[in-house]
Amino acid sequence: GKEKFRDSTFSGIVRSYMEVNTRPKEWLGAFVSFNRGDYVMRRIEDAPVLAKGHDFGFGFNLKFSRQFSFRPDYNYSKRVDPNSSERLNSEYVINARGDYQFTREWFLRLVLRYGSGSRDMSIEPLLSYKMNPFTVFYLGATHRRVDLDMGTDYSPSSYYLFAKFQYLFKV
Repeated sequence: GKEKFRDSTFSGIVRSYMEVNTRPKEWLGAFVSFNRGDYVMRRIEDAPVLAKGHDFGFGFNLKFSRQFSFRPDYNYSKRVDPNSSERLNSEYVINARGDYQFTREWFLRLVLRYGSGSRDMSIEPLLSYKMNPFTVFYLGATHRRVDLDMGTDYSPSSYYLFAKFQYLFKV
């Protein structure tokens, strides 16, 4: 592959990917994935560099009832300078997603996320109301907190509140 970032163009990018999914029971699903190869490290202060690295992830899908499901997952990534073997980046992200279908029309999703690299946490609720198969109203939010001191003091970073109305027009 070939990738361009700012004024730098990187050629010969090779990456391999493997993923295994299984659903041994109707209420239980699982996956594991592995990614290895070349990655462009996009840096704010320094010039981008082509790094070697890998990603690893696994997760579950637990369906407790017809209405409620829970999906935790874990993803780890590591990037290394191929010339010096210096570690450029290493981080993990933990996600937990819960879905609840109250009725055919009403749906609630809650996503909790923690990222070790930027030491941030976020909470993302989403409520949707389906008026008919072609018309849906969404109301959601994102609340993000960042640990600026790299200790345990998570300060509010950003709040977003949004609404979306989706309607299909026949032409």
